[in-house]
Order: sequence, then structure tokens, then C-alpha cells
Amino acid sequence: MSFYRLLLFCYPSGFREEFGDQMAEFFRDQYRDARRSRGARGAFLLWLGVLSDLVKVAVKERLSMFVQDVRFSLRTLGRNPAFTLVAVLTSALGIGAATAIFSVLNGVLLKPVPFAEPDRLAMVYLNAAERGVPRSHFSVADFLDWRAHDRAFEQAAAFGAWGRYLTLDGAGEPEQIPGTFATSRFFAILGVRPVLGRVFEPGDDEPGRARSVVISERLWQRHGADPRMVGATVTINGNPHTVVGVAPASFHYPNRDTEAWAILPLTPPMRRGPYYLRGIGRLKPEVAADQAEALLRGVPLGVRNGAAPDQRALNFTVVALQDQMVGDVRPMLLMLLASVGLLLLIAIANVANLQITRAAGRASEFATRLSLGAHRWQIARQQLTESLLLSVAGGALGVLCAVGGVGLLRWAAPANLPRVDEVTVDATVLGFAIVISVVAGTLFGLAPALRASRGQLSPSLSEGGRSGTHGRERGRLRSSLAVGQIALSCVLLIGAGLLVRSFAALQDVTTGFDTPGLLTVQLSPSGPRYADDVATRTFYRELLDGVRSIPGIDAASLSSTVPPGQGGFSENITIEGAPPEDEPVLLLPIVEPGYFRTAAVPVLAGRAFTEADTAESPQVTLVSDSFARRYFPNQLAVGKRLRIGGRGRPNIPWLTVVGVVGDVRYGGLQAPLDPVFYVPHAQNTVRAMHLVMRSALPPSSLRAAIRQRIAALDGTIPVPEPRRIDDLLYESIAQPRFRTVLVATFAVVALLIAAVGLYGVISYGVTQRQREIAIRIALGAQAHEVSASILREAVVLAVLGVAAGIGGALTLQTLVEKFLFGIIPTDAPTFAAVAVVLMAVCLLASYIPARRAARVDPILSIKAC
Repeated sequence: MSFYRLLLFCYPSGFREEFGDQMAEFFRDQYRDARRSRGARGAFLLWLGVLSDLVKVAVKERLSMFVQDVRFSLRTLGRNPAFTLVAVLTSALGIGAATAIFSVLNGVLLKPVPFAEPDRLAMVYLNAAERGVPRSHFSVADFLDWRAHDRAFEQAAAFGAWGRYLTLDGAGEPEQIPGTFATSRFFAILGVRPVLGRVFEPGDDEPGRARSVVISERLWQRHGADPRMVGATVTINGNPHTVVGVAPASFHYPNRDTEAWAILPLTPPMRRGPYYLRGIGRLKPEVAADQAEALLRGVPLGVRNGAAPDQRALNFTVVALQDQMVGDVRPMLLMLLASVGLLLLIAIANVANLQITRAAGRASEFATRLSLGAHRWQIARQQLTESLLLSVAGGALGVLCAVGGVGLLRWAAPANLPRVDEVTVDATVLGFAIVISVVAGTLFGLAPALRASRGQLSPSLSEGGRSGTHGRERGRLRSSLAVGQIALSCVLLIGAGLLVRSFAALQDVTTGFDTPGLLTVQLSPSGPRYADDVATRTFYRELLDGVRSIPGIDAASLSSTVPPGQGGFSENITIEGAPPEDEPVLLLPIVEPGYFRTAAVPVLAGRAFTEADTAESPQVTLVSDSFARRYFPNQLAVGKRLRIGGRGRPNIPWLTVVGVVGDVRYGGLQAPLDPVFYVPHAQNTVRAMHLVMRSALPPSSLRAAIRQRIAALDGTIPVPEPRRIDDLLYESIAQPRFRTVLVATFAVVALLIAAVGLYGVISYGVTQRQREIAIRIALGAQAHEVSASILREAVVLAVLGVAAGIGGALTLQTLVEKFLFGIIPTDAPTFAAVAVVLMAVCLLASYIPARRAARVDPILSIKAC
């Protein structure tokens, strides 16, 4: 094609065919004349003018054609409201679900974390890979060693929580609030500016400095938003702190409910433990996270308080903050996006099948238009326009559904889903909805458009719209789409089935104690009266006497930690006779005598703690069954000795193992049964403890009585609502429950769409074969034989779809494997159950068309044909 014909391309096709050669010759002559008379510049200006006119004409022409196509498509769709409604609703279902899940993905994964220069922020953990924990908490001693040998970070900070809550008083009624301890660089690293006062400054964490605290804007508002609160003194866990500032409401790191950040004094520790801190830092401009990890490798352990030199070295794990915040949920969200993508493909295939079926019924219309001079591209363009209108309407409705769905997802999202507050239907999400609407409309409209544009003129006109047998090629395409829907539904159903069975297996996990009727309340007495351990032990002993006297409470005791992961800390220990380098870091619950009886944890060997285990008596410990099997294999654990603190505390007395108790999953149902050792509260006194009770009464009915017993001892201690351990365990598996419910919902919807698609294929096939069926009945075929032939067609499609789906599920098994607990991704019962369900649904979907075929009146049908 010459350049001049290219310029004419935007003109109407009829005009090009009739006048194209003349116009091209005219443009050539004009250009040559202009070049001879005006030179190259004049010819170029003439060319620009012609091009400008052509563009104007082209835009006007194309807009006119587009408006005509839209008007015609609206009239055509309006004449078939049932088809239009089903197509719009089906596409809205797929687009809306995809948009809602993408909004979660966008808010949690794609948006950068809301801190200054987020790409330079990184988390630091102690690498305890030898214990299977590459991201372990570290101690104050470890942080001081890291900071002393740091070459990777501009600024470094440590933060953590000794307990789940901080007890805050001095600013109204005492209350327990979710809080965090942090060193002085914490806010500077994150680039947080206060709305009032200041945040931590360098030197605030030095030993001997007055302790400070930054409170959240939510907490400040709750206390009347009094500016004089900055500068006030509050008590946190018994220590006076000065409120130095108010953090903005948008800041709540590291947890969604954090309301206070107390300074962590960096007093040189007497030992390496306890381990309860995480690190955060701002990388140097030229250092990446993986480079920082290499630079921190081999940090030497410091020599503290006269201990013998330690030749070992610390290894740290460095993770980009963005990856750390979303790392645990990234696979889940990508899996949900893949699931909703399958649902969208099933919806597209369903609408495409509807379009093909409808196009087959309009064959005579297309043939008539072709005979009157219409071009095949015009018919194809018209079909695409109709498809795009359907998808745009479905997309608009889907966005409305997504807005409601996002609100529902935020409400149902597990508490540990990060950044859920940032999940909204914003411009990015709307752009995604527009793109997938256009893509979906193109996909489910392309096949019908090509089919309509390639329609045969003579056969269509000769049939005149009468119900002849449908073409094999068109039937194969519809059948292929139905098989594809069944296959995709099979993949989604198998994934959902595996997650459901995995979740059921998770709920069947034994916690190690009898959870029904077990309640807990976290207490943290503070103030000068608890400055010594004797006063703390006296308070708890009197409290237990009072609580045990409450009607309805069958037993009560104390523990520093309760499942799942409520409170507690870990310690490194030295086991007598073990190699010097073997100093495991293990969870250390501190308990009162009677705890194992209250929690129904069995004593497997030796004895439990008794009232005789006091601060003056020999130091004792209990170990879990997994501890005894790991560290004392083929030996009697009772009588063995261990020491808290490792080699850095040679003067600490040895603890004698007096008993072995059953394993308890303190980390939750999904956590492994790690070794645990216990010490009595009388010999290792801490203030923050969990009151553990057994009662058949509702927790709310006990709060007043418990508060009364506590107030009689100390009215300044806040008392939260008692919680059932069962409820805490239920909340701990919120994330697997969330993803299981969503994927199962997608799978059920996909199954229904696939069933509707198969019903449409079989039903349309029966309609097109009505004359054939009538002749068979007239020749003596029985009704059950006709039904069986129709059902056989459905069974063939279902078997092909199920086989393809099982093959796809086996290929994609690695995608779901990481989300399974207690089962394998090739779980045979799940595959078999899904195959049976799909076959049953497919047979049910084809039963009505098969029954209608068996009731065909041969005389009326042959006359009608």
C-alpha cells in the first residue's frame, strides 16, 4: 500500500474502494506541484495540512461509526433482556470478585509501606537456623554487640514487648493497653513526626536517663485530648514514664492495635537473655538487604561482667521491611488472586458460550446483512461492541459489588493481616477493573465475532432460521468451552477441598491440655509496693485464695504464658554434661503450683511443683516430654540438671529436673511441639502473669467477681475481660479459616457457573436436534433411550472436564502445598470426592434438557420443521 493510500485508510471503506485511486493520484500531484513551486518546506507544510484534515475526518468517522455500533448494540441487547441480564450478572460476578481480591493485594502488597524512604528500611533477626528458626528474637546483649560492629545501617533500633500489654496509670483510670518497648532511634528510622510534643531522641535509652513514652493519638483522644498530657507522668509496669509526645493516628507499628511506645533502657545486661527483641534499621544508601546480612555475619559475642571470653559469633537475618510486613501473607494473597482468576476465566467462558449460542440463532440475520452489502468486519465489530458493552456493564456492577466486598473482607480479615486498613477501592483498583472488563469483553466476544464474520451466506439463507442441525464446528467450540469451565471448576474445587480438609485437620490438633472451660486473664501489678519479689508473690497468693473461693470456679492457678502465644519469653540454657557449644534457647513458662492440674496437663514422670518449692528451697524445674526425648534420649530425665543463661552466668545455681509433663502447643495449633522447661513462680518471680481458671460459667459473668477480689487487694490494677482459651485458639487460626472460606466460596460459585454453562450447551443441543429426536421417536425410540443419549453427551463432556481438571490440579499442586496442614497435595479422598461431586452436578444440569428431549412430540416437531 502506498503512503497516499495509507492516508486514506481512515476514510469509509466504500469511499476508498470507489475513489481511492483518484484521491491518491490527486495527493501525489498536489505534493509534486508544491515541491516544485514552494520547495521542500512548502511541500512539507502542504503534507501537514493534508494529514491534519485526514486525522480530523478519521476521528469524526470513527466516532460516528462507534456511536452507531453502540446504539445498534443497545437496541439488540434490549430485545433479549434475559440473555443480557444473565451475561451482565455472570461477568459482574467474576469481575467484582477479582476486583475485591485485587484491592486487598494492592493495599497489602503493592503499596509501599507508609514510612520515609521505605526501600531502605530493613528488619533484623537473630539467625537460629540450627534450631529451625532463621528469624529468632534476640536479647539486649545481642543488640549491643550488633550496634558495636555495625557497618550496614545508618541507624539501628530494637523493639519488642515483654508482655502483650502495658499497664498505664496516672492518666485517669488504670488500663491495660497494647504497647511496645523501643530504643531511641525507633521513630527516626521510620520517619515519624509527632502531632504533639516530640518522639524519642538520641540518648533517651541510655542507662540512668528518665524514662519516656510516646502515646498514640487514639489513646490521647480517649483521655480527652488534653495538651497538658504531654509532660505528665504515667506508670508503665511499675516504672514512672514521662509522656513526651503523641504519635499520629496513622502510625501503629508494629501492631495494628499498638497505643504506646515506651523507651527501652539499654542497661548492660548480666546475661545474654531473655530473648524478646527484633531489630529495625535504615540501610546505608549503597547497601541492600542481602549485602547487609553479609556485613553482619560473624558479629563477635561481647565479654560481659567478667565472664570468660566467648569465641562464638552471632549471625543475623536481614529482611526488607516491606517483605517482612507482608511476607507471611504474600503467598496467601497470591493464591487467592489465582483462585479468583480461575473464577473469572470460568465466567468469561460462560458468557462466551452464551454469545456463541446467541450468534448461532442470529445466523440468518447476519446472512441477510451480508447479502445487502455489509462487510464481515462490520458484523464482527458489532459483535465485539455488544460484548464490550456487556463487560463494561458487568464491570460497573462488579465495582459496586467490590466496594461492598472490600468492606466485608476488611470486617472478616484476620487480625494478623497487615495493612488491612489501607485496603480500599482507589484509582489503581478502578483501573484494574476497567482493564479486566475490557479484556474480558474482548475474550468472550472474540470467538462469536469471528464466527459471525465467517458465516456462510447460502446455507443460512436457505435454512431461513429453521431449526436444522447445528454445525459441527460451532458445536465443538461450545462443547470445548463447557469442558474448559468444568476443568477450571475442578481445579478450584480440588484446591478448596484440600484447604477444607487441611483446616479440619488443624482443628483436630491436640493442644496438650483440656481447653473447654479454661479461662485466662492477664494481670500486671505495678507500682512501688511490688518493688520486691516477696510483695509480688504475696499478692498473687492472696489473689488465688480469693479467686478459688468464687462460686463456679473449679480451679485456678498462674502462668506467665498461655496458648496461643500469649505472653512469655525464651531463655538460653546450659544442660549439664552437654557440649559447651550446645546452649538451646527455649520457651520458659513460669507457673504456680496447681497450674498443671488446672490446665489438665499430665505429669508423665516424677512430680509437679508444690508449695514446698519456695525461694529458699533447692531450685527445680519441670521439662516437657519433647524436651526429655531430645536432650535426654534413652535416659531418665528426672534428676538431670540445667542452668538458665548459658555460660555467661556461671554463678547461677543449677536447676534439678523433678518431673516430666506433657507437651503443650504454646505457639498455637500450627506451631511445632518445641521443647519447653518450667520454673515455679516462687523461684523466678515476674509481675506479668496470666490468671488461669477452669469454670463452666460464661466469662462475662465472672469479671465482676474477679474484679472485686483484685480490688480488695489493689484497686489500681486494671482487669480485662476474661477470655476462653478456646476463643483465643479460634482467633489464632483466623488466617487459614479466612483463606479456606474464600476459596471454598469461589469454588462453589465456579461450580454453579460451570453447571449453568453445561446446561446451556446441552439445552441448546436438544433444541437444535429437535427434528432428529422427533424422527427417532417416530421410528420407535423409547423415551429413556433418548434421555440416555443426551445424558451420555453430558457425561462425555463432564469426564473430559474432570480429567483435564485433575491433570491441572496435579500440575499446580506446589502452589497449594505450603497452605496445607496434615494432608498431602495429592490427597486421594479429596480428588475422588471432587470428581464425584462434579459428575453429579453435571448430570443434574443435563437432566432437565434430557427429560425435555424425551417428551418431544414427533408429529408437532416434524410439522414445525
